[in-house]
Amino acid sequence: MSENEEAEEKKPEKQNIEEKTENPNTDKQKTESQGSGKQDAKKKNSSKKKTWILVLIIIALAAVIAALAVYMLKNSQPEPGDYPSGYVSSWSVDIPDDIQEQIKSQSQEQIVAPGFGNMTMSAGSDTLKISIGNPSENHCYLKISVTMEDGTTLFESDLLKPGTGYTEIPLSKKLSAGQYNIIVHYQGYSMDDAQNELNSIESAFVLTVE
Repeated sequence: MSENEEAEEKKPEKQNIEEKTENPNTDKQKTESQGSGKQDAKKKNSSKKKTWILVLIIIALAAVIAALAVYMLKNSQPEPGDYPSGYVSSWSVDIPDDIQEQIKSQSQEQIVAPGFGNMTMSAGSDTLKISIGNPSENHCYLKISVTMEDGTTLFESDLLKPGTGYTEIPLSKKLSAGQYNIIVHYQGYSMDDAQNELNSIESAFVLTVE
């Protein structure tokens, strides 16, 4: 065999060797790409876990706040607050002498409240002119509610100290012409920090709306 033929036969082998030497680089690139993909997947999973943890913390906090709000609402005691127009801090009402004598003989837990005769008001008005309050002879807070015979609440006061009351009260609805049986409920509360419920009194009158 001639030298030229031997040289030609050796050339392909060199090419094959060169081609084989390129494969490690390609495999290395694939390995690096796979490793980078795994790292990205780990980062995404970690981010998702953090997001879920944050969501669970927010839900838990919201549940705690809601539970506290319900607890406070159930255990809250009524306290003197803002009063509507018509409130007076030096309210008084004439109580008959025989009732005065009865008051003197009563213990501090007894409650005194004024009664009412029949009253009138204009149709379409939402203000009732009425002298209503907590007589100074009492030794407790009074909370006053004015309701219709069907149970509709027309007015409810805050806690009133003895000697305070209203010369008029705002009604929750306007009444059309007619006659209505009105009930005034007086609920007593102790004047200590506990503000425990005491006795209650009810008075009634007929309201004519013209």
